[in-house]
Amino acid sequence: MGGEAYTPSGGRDQDKGYRILVVDDEPSLRHLLGFHLARAGHRVLDAGSGEEALRVAGTEVPDLVLLDLGLPGIDGLETLRRLRDRGAEAPVIVMTAHGSVDAAIDAMKFGAFDFLTKPLDVDRLLIVVRNALSLSQLSRQVHTLRGELHSVGLTTRPPAHDEFVVPLDEVERRHILRAVEACRGNLSQAARLLDIGRTTLYRKLQRYGVMGNEPALAADGARLDA
Repeated sequence: MGGEAYTPSGGRDQDKGYRILVVDDEPSLRHLLGFHLARAGHRVLDAGSGEEALRVAGTEVPDLVLLDLGLPGIDGLETLRRLRDRGAEAPVIVMTAHGSVDAAIDAMKFGAFDFLTKPLDVDRLLIVVRNALSLSQLSRQVHTLRGELHSVGLTTRPPAHDEFVVPLDEVERRHILRAVEACRGNLSQAARLLDIGRTTLYRKLQRYGVMGNEPALAADGARLDA
């Protein structure tokens, strides 16, 4: 069914919702994700390999890509890199087996929006998909508005320094929290994943206000203050 759009009943609906490309070599998982995404109102495309995903993305131009990292042939990281090299701007959410989060962290460095570990929690997946699509839509609206202002001779105010700092901080915060979550709160493992010192990680978590809300993390980190 490579590249085909479908609805839960199996019928086609070429104009329904966002176009979401599901890339995984397991047909049963593609069908399951396609079913839930279509129920949420999206038009679902699928591909069973990185090569097929690149072909589909070149003709259908998806609004979002769900990409398995453990693909045969061209793996997920290489597929992501080639998508970006071709100018694809759709947010990419990567999927990886539990315990294989190193590649997922690398994918986020390549520009992936987020990563999910298998077995997938469908409810969480739908939330991440919704957040990614909302952010992407907002980004397009801002770009369009700036173009319209420019076309009538108006220019937008150059962003202040702090406007650059906030998005960068948010990216760092998301990377750090996802790494800690993937390592089940183990700061030592998360620090190794992020390639930073454990004390540095603890200080960053304090900065983002996480330690007070997570007693286990606070207890782990408190030993650094002893």
